[in-house]
This record gives sequence, structure tokens and C-alpha cells, in this order.
Amino acid sequence: MKKIFLLLFVSVFSISAIYTQTDGRNKIKIGFCLANYIDLRWYKDKDYFEKKVNELGGQVLVRDASNNPENQIHQAKELIDSGVKVLVVIPVDGKNSGSILSEAHKHGVKVIAYDRLIMDCPLDYYISFNSVKVGELMAAYVTRLKPKGNYVLINGPVSDNNSILVKSGVLKVLDPLIEKGDVKMILNADLNEWIELDAYFSLSNNIKDYKDIDVIITGADILARGVLMALDESGTAGKVLLTGQNADLQTIQDILAGRQTMTIYKSLRNLAETAAETAMKIARNDTTIAWNNSVFNGKTNVLSILFDPVVVDKTNIKETVIADGHLTEKEIYK
Repeated sequence: MKKIFLLLFVSVFSISAIYTQTDGRNKIKIGFCLANYIDLRWYKDKDYFEKKVNELGGQVLVRDASNNPENQIHQAKELIDSGVKVLVVIPVDGKNSGSILSEAHKHGVKVIAYDRLIMDCPLDYYISFNSVKVGELMAAYVTRLKPKGNYVLINGPVSDNNSILVKSGVLKVLDPLIEKGDVKMILNADLNEWIELDAYFSLSNNIKDYKDIDVIITGADILARGVLMALDESGTAGKVLLTGQNADLQTIQDILAGRQTMTIYKSLRNLAETAAETAMKIARNDTTIAWNNSVFNGKTNVLSILFDPVVVDKTNIKETVIADGHLTEKEIYK
């Protein structure tokens, strides 16, 4: 009887040990370095990414740098020391994050730049959207509606390479019209941060009469909200064509209310889940990754996956952000 009990005890202990190993310490660890939680979109990216890694048998260690580049470098080193196999980074400062790569490569850790490119370093991989296309789509949309007039461009920080790419796409469309004299750029501003108050002050400090403005192109919806704060004060909100990107809830409601003209939707689910799947494949030395691009970051050509953005206005909300599960009808129309 004692022998049977002992065998049962050993069997249960062994099974318990197996489950402990697979459920906890021996899971593949993936590091996810967020730039900040200021913009609500990053919550969705994190949730989609974490859920997919968990489904694939991995574990995500998340850090939020609170828009502090030095803090992010410290957090990245902390994650590397904790044993992550792959580090996924949304850089606070894409121009000065190369030390993350140096530290990662010392420990055999691969780095994926997520959404924003890390510049001038031996970056391993990049997963994002076609940001030049974002700028082209915004500019093409408003120039169809207003081919002549006074334009304002309020864009994000040059420390974010996406901001530079969006602007290049906008100017690719606008420059020929500016040269013809059809479009007059009365303000062209690059902000220090993706912060709505910065957009508010940029407009209010530089433009005296908002009635002179026909079009305002912003690099993101959070900046468009800052612009709307200024336009609301003068009663001109809804009278100026206004663009942005990210298709968050407030923006979609502003579009339906006629306050913002359009936005650019980028499927965060596709981006985050693809990044999660790619990170797990890299960690497992699986080479079956569908890279579809190569992007030069000033140092090397980086294997990349780039997704195409989509225009959203009041005519196609149901077919885009709702159909994709980004937002629900209940949220939008409450």
C-alpha cells in the first residue's frame, strides 16, 4: 500500500513539475518596450500583441518609457538581463536608440522596431505601416476637395522617422500645386512631441485669423484634437478641412459630427499580431517569415513588413473600423 501511495505521489509530482515548467519559467520571453501610454492606441497594440504571444506559448514582459528615451534604454537593458529572446521596441527617439541594439546583440537578442524605425544602427527587423503612403493619402484626399487654397501642415517630431515619412508623402502631393501657385502653405510646423496642446499652441501662436485657412493636415489624430481646440475657440471648427491618422474613437465621432474631415486607419490588430507571430518565430529560429520589404535606416537595409493604410471618412466607417473590430457601433454611436 505504501509503495502504491509512493508511486502515485511521484506521478502527481512529475505531472505538476511538467505543468509548472511549461506554464511559467520556461516560456519564451518576449520584451515589449512601449514609448508611452499617452496615446490611447498603444493600449490596443499592447493588448493584441500580448494576447497573440500568449496564444503561441510565450510570455510578454512590458515596459512603458513615459516618453523618456533614457528611461527606455534602461528598461530595454533590464528586459535583456531578464532573459528575453526577442525585444520589440516602439522607440521614443528613433535617432538615438542605437545603444539598445548594442546591448541586445551582446546577449544574442534580436530587435524588432515596431511602428517606428530605429535609425543609424544594425537593426535586425522592422514592422510598421507605409508612412509615406499615409501622407500621400491625406494630401490627395484634401486636394480633391480643395485643389486651391491656404494650407497648414502640423506634423509630429522629427525624432520619429514616421513623422518624416508622413511629411514627405504629404509634400509629394502638395509640392507641384505649391509650385503652380494653387496651394499656399501658410504654416509648416514640426512639433517636439505627439501632444495635442503642442498642436493647439502651434496653430494659435502662428495664425491670427483662422478664416484664412482652407485645409489643415495633421500627422496624427491627437494633433487634430489640439487643432480643434483652437478652431472651437474661434467658431471655425468644421469649416476647415482637417486630417489625421489612427482612427481612434474620439476622431471617428468628430468625423461623424463634421468636425474632422478624414483620418487614416491602420489595422493595429494586423500590426500587433504579425509582430507577435514574427517575434515568436525568431525566438524559435523559424525562418518562414513573410518579409515584404527592405528599409534603409541610415546604416543597413532592414528586413521589413509594411502594411498599407486605409482612408476613413463618414462614408465608410462601417466597412473599415467597425468591420475590422477596431471599434464597435455601440461605442461610436452611443
